[in-house]
Amino acid sequence: MWSQILRCTQQTLGTVAFFTNFLLIWLIMMKSPKAMYTYKHIMVFTSVFEIFYAWIDMFVAPELITKRTYWIAETDTTKTWLPLSIVYPLLLAWGGSFGIALASFIVHFMFRYFTIIGNKFLLSQKNFMVYIWLSIPVICGFFYALLTHIFLQQNEIMDTLICTDIESLRNVPKNEMTFSFFTMTIFAIKGYSAIRKFQGTHTNLSSLSKSLQTQLFYSLVIQTAIPTILIHFPSTVILIRSFMGTTEEIYGHIFTISVSLFPVIDPLPSMIIIQPYRKAIKTCFRLSKGQNSTIASSYVGSRTTTF
Repeated sequence: MWSQILRCTQQTLGTVAFFTNFLLIWLIMMKSPKAMYTYKHIMVFTSVFEIFYAWIDMFVAPELITKRTYWIAETDTTKTWLPLSIVYPLLLAWGGSFGIALASFIVHFMFRYFTIIGNKFLLSQKNFMVYIWLSIPVICGFFYALLTHIFLQQNEIMDTLICTDIESLRNVPKNEMTFSFFTMTIFAIKGYSAIRKFQGTHTNLSSLSKSLQTQLFYSLVIQTAIPTILIHFPSTVILIRSFMGTTEEIYGHIFTISVSLFPVIDPLPSMIIIQPYRKAIKTCFRLSKGQNSTIASSYVGSRTTTF
C-alpha cells in the first residue's frame, strides 16, 4: 500500500516540479534585470539541477526505508522499468544530488556576498568565471556519489541482511535490487551571516538596485529554509533515532515524500518575491483572464442573437 502511495506521489510531484522549474527558467532568461549579471546563470543551473533531480525521482522511484538502526535508499524492478545497470548510477546521482544542493546554496550565498562587497573579479561575466561558479556544486555532487559507491556499495552480506529484515523486500530477488546509502550534513550558514551584515551598506546604489538585492536576499533565505525543513531536519531526526535504535518505518515514508516536494516548492520564492518575475506572472494571468472573458462574452452574444 505505502509503495503505491509513494510511487503515485513521486510521479505527481515530479510532473509539477517540471512545470515550476521550466517556468522559472523562462522567467530568468526573459525577465531578469541586467543588474543580475552572472547570477542568473547560477539560478538557471539550480533549476536545471532540480529538473534532473525530479526526473530521477519519477523514473527511478527511490524510497527511503528506515528500520531500527539503519536507513537505506532503495529501488527495485517493481518500481521502475529501467534496467538496474542504469538505475544504480542514477541512484548514486540521486544521492549525489544532496551534495549538489548543499553546495549550490553555498554558491548562492557566496555570490550574493561578493555582489554586496563589489568583488568585480569573482563577479566577472567572462565564461571561465561562470564555469568556475557552476563547477563547484557539480564537483561536490560527484564526490558524494563517488564516496558512496566506494565505501557503501551493495554486497552479498548486506543484501541478505536487508532482504531478510525488511518484509516488503523479501519477495524481491537480490539480483533485481540496488541500494545506495548517503549521508546528510548541515551546510555552513556563513554566507547568510555575511549577507545580513552587509545588507545595510548599499549607500552608493540606486533604489532599484537596493530593492533587487533585497528581493534576491530574502528569496535566497526562504529557498535555503525549504531544504532545511524538508530534507535536513527529517534526515537528522532519522539519523539520531537510528543511533538510538528506535527508527520507525513511517519516518522513511515521510522523508521520501518530503524529498519529492523539494524541487516543486524551491522555485516558488523566486517567482513570488522577485518583482520582475512576479509582474510577468501577474501579466500572464491577466491576459489569460481577459481572453477567457472575451470568449465568454462572444459566446453569450452569439447565443442571444440565435434566440
